[in-house]
Amino acid sequence: MKLPHDLFNGNREGLSVRFLDKGQQVKTVNAQIKGDRFYILLIKKGEVRLSSGTRPLELRTGDLIAMPVNVFWRLNGSSKNPFGLFIISLPATFGLQNFWGENGPVFLTFLMALPFSKLALNKKERTFMLLLFEMLMVSTDKTGDKHVTGETVSILIYLLQLELSIIYHKYNRNVRSSSPRAYRYLGGFLKLLSRHYSTQHHIPFYAEKLQVSAEYLSKTIKAISGRSAKYFIKQAIIKEAMILLQGSPDIAEIGRRVGFNDPPSFSRFFKRHTSMSPSAFRQNLDSHQI
Repeated sequence: MKLPHDLFNGNREGLSVRFLDKGQQVKTVNAQIKGDRFYILLIKKGEVRLSSGTRPLELRTGDLIAMPVNVFWRLNGSSKNPFGLFIISLPATFGLQNFWGENGPVFLTFLMALPFSKLALNKKERTFMLLLFEMLMVSTDKTGDKHVTGETVSILIYLLQLELSIIYHKYNRNVRSSSPRAYRYLGGFLKLLSRHYSTQHHIPFYAEKLQVSAEYLSKTIKAISGRSAKYFIKQAIIKEAMILLQGSPDIAEIGRRVGFNDPPSFSRFFKRHTSMSPSAFRQNLDSHQI
């Protein structure tokens, strides 16, 4: 698959994605880094070094790092040892407002302001993030699949923001102690959701675990995120289905694993929330493997 010639061309939503596995590509990207954009890097394989002032970081397979705006940094990939990494570039004005309303959640501000640090993702987190990066790269490739719609791109971007928010809650201990109570309820809900989404699709279950009423939990999540609790539950199901569609289980079995005993119901649900059927999504993945 061809990649965008210029990492920073104005692609959909101001987002661009690239996969780097050669030293010359790294040099090209280093020359294009701009202070008015922020970046998300995910190491698919091997090791690379990221330098920012006097603070070099060794990034290894499964590491994710977000670089805020106005931070000077450079990459160094070894020509002797194979490596591969994804890099997402977004303008500083890229809207948390696009998805979260005027007051974006505290835990997403690390993309734009907080000191950077790497996160070592577990296997499941890494699998899903790699899937999102690959699908976003396909969607921003102007020569790529014409069946990838603007709606699909918006869904993928939202899933990326949602997954980053979940990861940030998991790895940043300060959120639990310093965030307002409402944000802690949202974080607790997301944590519970990551464990129970396949069997628990109703809000009262999560409210009981958090020792609040279902009405209070629903209103709190809606007020903070601009999205309903039910929406988060649906996105968690979509996330797991996307991961499973990379493997060999048939679509009916995947549907059962995420709580659908009726295969047509699962297919309708998946298409309604991704604009692609499960089979079309799997076919798209197979034709754009990196």
